Parts: sequence; structure tokens; C-alpha cells
Amino acid sequence: MRSLLVTSGVAALLIAAGPALAAEPDAAGPADPTELAPVSVLATRTGVTPQEAPATVTVFSDRDIEAMLATDIKDLVRFEPGVSVVSQPARFGAALGTAGRAGNEGFTIRGIGGDRVLMIVDGVRSPDGFVFGAQSVGRGGYADLDLMKSVEILRGPASALYGSDGVAGAVSFTTRDPADLIRAGETFGARARVGYNSADEGLTTSAVIAGRNGALSGLLAWTGRDASETDNQGSVTGEEVRDVTIGAVTAPGYNYALRTLPNPQESTSDAWLGKLVWDVAPGHSLRFTYDSIQSDMDAVVLSGRATRFVTAPPTSATAVLNLTAADTTERTRFSLDWRLTDILGFERGQVSIYQQDSTTRQYTFEDRVAVDRIRDNTFDNAVRGMAADFTRGFGGHRLTFGGDWSE
Repeated sequence: MRSLLVTSGVAALLIAAGPALAAEPDAAGPADPTELAPVSVLATRTGVTPQEAPATVTVFSDRDIEAMLATDIKDLVRFEPGVSVVSQPARFGAALGTAGRAGNEGFTIRGIGGDRVLMIVDGVRSPDGFVFGAQSVGRGGYADLDLMKSVEILRGPASALYGSDGVAGAVSFTTRDPADLIRAGETFGARARVGYNSADEGLTTSAVIAGRNGALSGLLAWTGRDASETDNQGSVTGEEVRDVTIGAVTAPGYNYALRTLPNPQESTSDAWLGKLVWDVAPGHSLRFTYDSIQSDMDAVVLSGRATRFVTAPPTSATAVLNLTAADTTERTRFSLDWRLTDILGFERGQVSIYQQDSTTRQYTFEDRVAVDRIRDNTFDNAVRGMAADFTRGFGGHRLTFGGDWSE
């Protein structure tokens, strides 16, 4: 599939720019940093505050994400009106089942979701979702929040700026840069974080280091997550002895379909982010980005076992004795971009090229009375493309133009 998008727009400047004077550095040491208001680029492809944007925009900074103790996108939007994330634990009843296998399926904005909500990471579209037969692939597990410095959510159509993917809205993830960790006058910065989620006994460990040497700066970040099944108030295991009916016979037995306890599940993920920035000249910079994530989920689907009598095993040829699942999701992105600021007559500009590959494998094994059944489904998604956008001011107006091509 190929897509080509060219955008342009003109907006009146709301605030006149006055002369700026550089203050002399304090001899006693650097002044405390000034916290600026959040800026949205998603709504207009230019930097404006959410209040100035011509649409409803929410901007989450990395501090907001940490303060909310958000571990995934579902936590991130739990208090956000009109925005939700569909997610459920794995609870399918056969190898053909898909309930819960998509994880965080993606964003729903004002009742519309799926591929009609654009999701981008550093300007690159997230892999597509896919549902067919025994495979269900979501879109919400490709971005790790610990690697992000901001998340923007735009409610309402964004197709004029981003193409047909943005019918319901758009969500933009922006990863950290070396400058986000290195303070003025310093050459090194680092941070580490450990988190725990009692809902699924999830443990999160992350570390980020960044350094600068002359015109070169770099960053390396890693986040690891380990979790089990989501806890609930269920107490029925399905192994309680009760009267069950199989065919025309009723006798004491086990009905696993009545299980309310979550099925045993283990999940792990590793996310990596690497960046190398070269400040070629004042107003010019080149940036190379490597971004990857791999997640694995293993489940024993006890609720999928066949009903059986206490004194005899199931006899039906299709009866399931045991059901296990193993899912793996991988995504890797390489991108190179050139950025300019206040040069060549442009306020700002960016040209980028990228390559992104993702693979989702869902493996299911049914141990049955007769012939066992195996379902092994793989969904591959590859995209490469380039994009460019520039902003130029003239006569009290601002002109934004650019293009986006991918296949």
C-alpha cells in the first residue's frame, strides 16, 4: 500500500515577537530552569499551546505520565473524557478464539476506534491492527511510555493534516532526546526508575543515560516489564465438584467454563531507544534513531478445558484436555532526520526518512482427546517512507507546508 499526502496551511500570528535579550549567567551558578507551558504540534503541525489549537488537544508530558503512575496507554487515558482504550485479559475458549489476545487494542476517540485513529511515534505511523479468524492484533502495545517525553491526543478529524487514518482523531508519541536529560553546562545525564503494579504483580525497570561531546550527543534507554495475570475478585476455579451434564448423562464433575479466576498468564517486554544527534552547524542538526520493542505472553487457558466427570475423562474426540497460548510481538524502527531552525528563511523545518518492521506471532496448542490442534498465525507489517514539513513566517502570517510518502 502506498500513500502520499501533501499539506499546507496559513494562520495569523497571535502574538507579536519582541526583541529578546540574553541575560548574563549568574556567577554563583546556573539559574533554576523555567518550566514552560506545554506545546502541541499535532493539531496544526506547528508549535502552539493547547489553548491556541483549533481543536481539542491534550498534552501529557513525561512528568504527567510519571505522576499518574501510568504503565500503559490504558492507564494514561483513564481520566480523559471521550478517550478510551479497549483491553481485556486472555480468555479465549479454543484455538480459534481471540478474546484478549490483542492486549491494548488501541485508542477509541468519541466512539470511533481501530485504524480510524491515527497513531504515530516520532512522526512514523504505528503498525496496523489486524483481526481475522484466530488472530487478533492490537496497535496499543508498540509504544512504551517510559521512553516517551510527551504524548498528544487530538480529538476530531485530522485527515486534512495526516491523511485518511485520522478520521476520529490522532495520537502522537514523542520519544526522549539527549537534550532532555543533559542540563545546561553539563555533559552527562542519567535517570533510573522502578515501578510496581499490584493489579498484575507487574514490575517495571527502566534506565536512561545521555552524554554530549562537542557537537555530538547520544542517548540510550531501556525499559523492562514483567507481569502476571490481572487480579480480580473471582473465586471459582472450575474444579469445584458439581453436577454437570454431558450428552444425556448428569453426574458430579468439573465445569471449567464457569471459572471466574483469571487464567494463569506471564508477560514480559523489553523496549530499547537509541539516539545520536550531530549539531552540524547553528540551526542544523542530524539525528539517527533506533527504536525497538519485543513483548511475549504465555497463558494456560484453564477456562477452555472441556467439561468432564469426576470418575471419567472426556470421551468426545474434540474435547479439550488442555489449552496453552504463546504470543510474541516485535517492532523495530530506524529513522534519520535533518532539522533546521531559523535558517534559510524558515522558522523551522524537518526532513526524515524511516524504515519500520513489525511481526506478531500467536501460537495456540490444544491437547485434545483425538488429534491435537495447533494454530500458528503470523502477521508482518513493514513500512518505509519519507516526510518533510517547513514553517515560514511573512507579513504577520505563518505558512506551513510539506509532504508525507510511505509504502
